[in-house]
Amino acid sequence: MAETIAHDRMNRFKQLRDYIRKINFFNDAETTSVIDQLFATRIVIFLMTIALIIIITWASLTIQTHSVTIPSPSETIFKQLSVRYPNTLSCRCTQTSIHHHQFLSFDPQYHPICTSQFISHLFISALSKINMSDYYMKDYRIIVSSHFQLLALLCETVKQMIDDSLFIFNSKYFTTTQVLSIEKFEAQIDQLIKQLKSTIMADMKHTSDYLGLIIFQNGIYSALRTNYLMQYIPSSDRYSQSPIEYNIWGAKCSCKTNAACMEQAELHNFEGYSLSSSSTTGNGVITVYTTRLFTVPGMMVGCSPYSTLLQSSLQCFYSQSCIQRMQIFIHGFSLVSPLSSSHFQLDATVEHLLNELFIESWNEKRNFSAYFDICSPLSCTYTYDRRFNLLHIMVTIISVFGGVQMTVFFIAPFIVKIMRRCQKCKRQCNTTDNLSTETELETNSRQSRFLLLYDYVL
Repeated sequence: MAETIAHDRMNRFKQLRDYIRKINFFNDAETTSVIDQLFATRIVIFLMTIALIIIITWASLTIQTHSVTIPSPSETIFKQLSVRYPNTLSCRCTQTSIHHHQFLSFDPQYHPICTSQFISHLFISALSKINMSDYYMKDYRIIVSSHFQLLALLCETVKQMIDDSLFIFNSKYFTTTQVLSIEKFEAQIDQLIKQLKSTIMADMKHTSDYLGLIIFQNGIYSALRTNYLMQYIPSSDRYSQSPIEYNIWGAKCSCKTNAACMEQAELHNFEGYSLSSSSTTGNGVITVYTTRLFTVPGMMVGCSPYSTLLQSSLQCFYSQSCIQRMQIFIHGFSLVSPLSSSHFQLDATVEHLLNELFIESWNEKRNFSAYFDICSPLSCTYTYDRRFNLLHIMVTIISVFGGVQMTVFFIAPFIVKIMRRCQKCKRQCNTTDNLSTETELETNSRQSRFLLLYDYVL
């Protein structure tokens, strides 16, 4: 049984082979022999096979770009598409200009000092009830009320400036013709917030620097006697002005030459002072008699209450024990409790807090869903590249193969003729060579016979 099956298979193979051998695409050609027709047919089959392989390979490896349009996409679909096709996705907005406040809001959280009892009217009023003549001119109790008045003013100014800037910011438009992906949306919002913050900070720094410049350039005498001591001298019937000197890092600094002189804030037990006239300069010479009671951590005193406040830190007012020590000498501190925690360092200067606008957190809220709903794209279009597309391969074969087939059928007989001519030329060359060889052999034979005859005669 197995032998029969094998024999049948062999017969079928032979029949197929004989059928292929007998295929003739040029059997109607009258000027060509059957052998040449069969040879031309083999050439056609070979070239068509090679051409078909090349066309299929080229069509398979060629990248085809496909475009897809999705009408009225939802936010979920848009997010999925923006992840899969981030470079080709295009969704045109129906509303291109959107107010900032429609998708972005702020709720600034300020430093605890700006919401504490330390800047309340009650506390500041309690600090103001002192008699400056009872204290040494460098005593912190003289300047403490001014410091907290300035803190209240700075907090109020910063809040007002931020509110005004946010009002202007919210009234502006965010313009996009295409729906932004979440990543691009977040990047754009980050840039807007960064620009808003830098603008407000620059305005605040400009205001602060301008205020300090006015105080310094005008040489204003402080009513708190922190930069000059004014003293009436009855014997000479005139007033004497004596610049105050402060010890900064072990060196003396005079308010006459430097309005930014300051030193560590302290509380003193003032025992009195004496004023004598200098024989060389004519100015009064002050001799002060004090005993130090308490050093206030972080706070500074100096020529200008404003400049000393900027260089001071609020670290004492975070501590209950420090406040209790202050209560002994300044009873108004019984009205306040320690500051709550802050992300700023405890020893951060007020100038640093001011440069950061006393902001703990901006608490911005971004609403991409609101932005997408307002933008409301009617459709989204994306493109993608693809290889090995069966439909593209079939279309390419159909469109190209016909032209290739005509070309191959046209040139195949010419190829056969050229090959036959080459064979004919080769045979002619071989025939000519054979004749030359026979002639040469015959000539050589004759010469040999002549030589033999010549030898015989001799």
